[in-house]
Amino acid sequence: RGSATLVYEVEIPDDADAGDTFEISSNADSDVDLGTDVIEVSDVVPPDVNDNGQPAQDLDGDGLYEDVTGDGQLQINDVQVLFYNRDSDAVQNNAQLFNFDGQEPASIDVSDVQALFVLFQES
Repeated sequence: RGSATLVYEVEIPDDADAGDTFEISSNADSDVDLGTDVIEVSDVVPPDVNDNGQPAQDLDGDGLYEDVTGDGQLQINDVQVLFYNRDSDAVQNNAQLFNFDGQEPASIDVSDVQALFVLFQES
C-alpha cells in the first residue's frame, strides 16, 4: 500500500463567519470515494502586541508572526517586544502565531524569544 497527498480546493462563501462549518467530500464524478470531512472557518486576527496600532505580521507565510511590532520588518526590537510581552494576553492567547521553538502544545516562553532571535540573526 502506498500513500498519497490530497489537496482540497474549497470555496468559502463571502458571508461565512468564524465557526461556520462546511462538509467536503470527493467529487461525485470521481471513481474513488475519499469519504467526507468537515472544515471550520476561522479568523486569524493578528494581535497588536505592543499597542502601537500595528498588528503583528507573518513576513514569510509560514504561519509565524516574526514581525511582532507590525512595522513590516524583522528587527531586534521585535525580539525585545516579544520578550517584554511574552506573558501578555495578546501573546499567550495567540501562542500558535509566536511558537518559534515549535514546542507543542504552543505556549510562549523565553525559548520562543531565543528562537526568534536566531531567526533575526539569520535574516
